[in-house]
Amino acid sequence: METNVQSSFKTAVEALAAGRGVFIHGESGARRAAVMVVAATHCDAPGVNLLAKHARGLVCLAMTGEQAARLELRMQPRRNMASGQTGFTVSIEAVRGVSTGISAEDRARTIAAAIDPASGPRALHTPGHVFPYVVADGGTLLKPTLPEAALDLARLSGCGPFAVFSDVLDDEGELADIGHFQALAESLDCAVLDIKDLILARRRTEKMVERTHATSADTEEGGIFAVQLYRNRLSGAEHIALIKGNLSAATGAVPVRVHSLNITDDILRWRNFGSSDHVGRYLRAVDALGCGVIILIRESYDTTLTERFVARERQASTGYGFTELIDFGIPAQILADLGVRQIELLSESEGQYGNLAGFGISCVGTRPVSDAG
Repeated sequence: METNVQSSFKTAVEALAAGRGVFIHGESGARRAAVMVVAATHCDAPGVNLLAKHARGLVCLAMTGEQAARLELRMQPRRNMASGQTGFTVSIEAVRGVSTGISAEDRARTIAAAIDPASGPRALHTPGHVFPYVVADGGTLLKPTLPEAALDLARLSGCGPFAVFSDVLDDEGELADIGHFQALAESLDCAVLDIKDLILARRRTEKMVERTHATSADTEEGGIFAVQLYRNRLSGAEHIALIKGNLSAATGAVPVRVHSLNITDDILRWRNFGSSDHVGRYLRAVDALGCGVIILIRESYDTTLTERFVARERQASTGYGFTELIDFGIPAQILADLGVRQIELLSESEGQYGNLAGFGISCVGTRPVSDAG
């Protein structure tokens, strides 16, 4: 199997470096989806047309936060509380050399202007017809999703910190299933890469977390837990793994909670907005199960307290506007370090976490937890 992984990854790297399109696929919710990727340094008018004609989604330019800051691109306004400053910026258009902006030639010129190291903010208008997407620092090892995979592959192919990608849609305009994009890739003679193989390739030489301390904690709500502290080498933030029972002796899926610490739920335990999703309920649940892991993430939000409170109030009055997401790359690396290979997530949300196979982990499903445990 290792040989196949190496071959798949090597083929994709060589194809992208040679200027050809590559399909990268991974889990998206409850299904498998794909993006078509072209290295931005090779994305001329035929490259843009290839994406527009065959992938059919938005033509997006994946870039780092550093590059977005260099171009002074503002993030699109949000109506949720997604973790990390990643996602779409305002759309862009080259100042020079374009007419309508929508043609393949015009979009290629916009991409060329954006990736030119000599370009600055004045080289681009906003809005436009190319959609920059800022990926997470750390790429797929932090956030195992397809835009991060597109930029990871471009970097590993020697094509720099930009990649052009588009979601693959089927003939009805829906996200294409695996049969459709595999047949499309074959017809176009394009390489196909599973995101797990990309993550595996990066994990051979890169590790983003390190264990820094081990102790134990006698908690009021869940009794005694073993404690492992982990440091994110990229950001410096430390996270906590609370372990109950003998994980190596577990015969089935290990119950796991990945929990983002926050003031409203975990400290104040406000009931203004319904039941708070405090960590205590998961301590009790794991204690009742006799085995499990609770990972406390200490870096999920870059919003102010005011922004968070306003978002919670909006949710209470409208039922909309409060979505908390956790990038699963760091927790997955912690679980791998703990030797956990199969998990059952303690979560109300089904299908929230995908693309874990590259970390050597499979998720069998979710288990809701009540305040009663």
